[in-house]
Amino acid sequence: MAPYPPEIGKRLSVLLQRIREDGKGFGRAADNAKHPGLKDLFDEKSHQRTEFYQILKRELLDNGLPISVETDKDKGRTWMDIKALFSTDSDEAMLREAVSVENSAMGEYDKLLSEIDLYSTTREILRSQRAMISNDKDTLKAMAGMF
Repeated sequence: MAPYPPEIGKRLSVLLQRIREDGKGFGRAADNAKHPGLKDLFDEKSHQRTEFYQILKRELLDNGLPISVETDKDKGRTWMDIKALFSTDSDEAMLREAVSVENSAMGEYDKLLSEIDLYSTTREILRSQRAMISNDKDTLKAMAGMF
């Protein structure tokens, strides 16, 4: 297989950055959650995103793509950092924001899956990760109904 063209590599690198930042946001949410079950769920989501990151990073490296992930701390604000600026860190607010983050992530996966020609291994990784995000979004929505 030939390496991915640069424009596809850039789009996949953007997704990789997003996965990393979302993982940090879920970690921050776990730190701030008051409900023990919610704390555990956010912690699981953070670990899941770390795993997603490692799997996709390996796939990109295996297909000859350099990994360029932003490390500038000013640009690396997580969604939970931003959310904290606008509301108290209530469990309900964090759940609503988490659902929004999951919807946005699914949209990014959908765009990549529909707009670009991916190798079958990359496509399967993205489909699998998107399906897990979708399932977790439903869990988050159900939990939001508890508050």
